[in-house]
Amino acid sequence: VAGDSILFRRGDTWSGTIVVKASGKEDAPIYYGAYGKGDKPLIKGSSEIKGWEKHSGFIYKAAVDIPVEQLFVDGSRMTVARFPDEGHLTIDSVSGDARLYSKGLEQSVDYTGATWYGRTRYWFGVIRKITSSSSETIMLDEAPNGNLAPRQGFILMNKLEFLTQPGEWYYDGQSKSIYLWTPGNDSPDKYKVTASVHSDGMIMQHVSYVTVENIAFTEQGSNGIRMISTNKCIVADNELSNMESYGIYEENRPGSTNA
Repeated sequence: VAGDSILFRRGDTWSGTIVVKASGKEDAPIYYGAYGKGDKPLIKGSSEIKGWEKHSGFIYKAAVDIPVEQLFVDGSRMTVARFPDEGHLTIDSVSGDARLYSKGLEQSVDYTGATWYGRTRYWFGVIRKITSSSSETIMLDEAPNGNLAPRQGFILMNKLEFLTQPGEWYYDGQSKSIYLWTPGNDSPDKYKVTASVHSDGMIMQHVSYVTVENIAFTEQGSNGIRMISTNKCIVADNELSNMESYGIYEENRPGSTNA
């Protein structure tokens, strides 16, 4: 309730999401912070993956029930399996608003199910799913913002066939399995492997007069702190690292004021 403090012990770590459900008052805010000595309390969006077994060559796999957005080996972020391994492909021609042709695609590969990332404007990129492919042509699930055009660059991601070098990984949503080629070409059991399975470190929605200080957030699948329709809230002196999207995501109604 208004005036309460929720304190996390410094030096300790939790995996999950803090959901703020109550508002404070102007003279009695709700306070989320830390107590004790040492490092800031750590809220992780990841969980450790165990139970690895060899798939083929240097690639290992493990069962993961929740979709994975990021993968870390001993705290270092790995690269999602992609094609090409470096640089990008180029659109040579388009047909309609969601079909494209590129000479860089390999005719022998079925790209169905892969993720397409393309730069349709100079200042932003778009992600779409590939619903079908034939020879050097792929079909996207829907037209990207900004429209397709020749000479635009793109890469393909998240397909087992793209996992071709150390430090890459792939998550198969159908079999609920994750595949990893470690940087050292050895078993993942020799490392601490963590996967982002929680989207947000903290969610604040439709609340007012809440203060968040001295907490560390890391390895979230989307945002460190997500603020939606909040007002008179303070977020200060926190540490945010290794988010897939934003450290602090704020989506507020007109007239909202936060610090």
